[in-house]
Amino acid sequence: MRKKKQQQEKKLKEQKVKEVLQVEERHRNADASFRYWKQRKEEDLREQMKRARRAKELALATRSQMRETHLYESNQAFMEWLDMIEERLHLQQLLDEKHKSKHPAPWFPAGTTRSYL
Repeated sequence: MRKKKQQQEKKLKEQKVKEVLQVEERHRNADASFRYWKQRKEEDLREQMKRARRAKELALATRSQMRETHLYESNQAFMEWLDMIEERLHLQQLLDEKHKSKHPAPWFPAGTTRSYL
């Protein structure tokens, strides 16, 4: 009887040791699984941040290029406007000279004014 009880206790002890080993194995597996999951999530997050950074850089470059293009176009429009004004002034000068040559200014003696006209 005593031997039987010792065998049962031994079996129970072995069973508990097996259970403890199984629990430890499950914990190791869970830890390994969690580390893998965490590493994967961190890699995904890094990749997402890289894509976001590239998209932001591309947006900034595009915006900068659009700003430069707009500045160039506005400068071109301004230069064309100045050229147009210069052409108008030159044309007005030519017309004034032509008008002066056709209708010379009347001559007034020194000291007199046009106020009596």
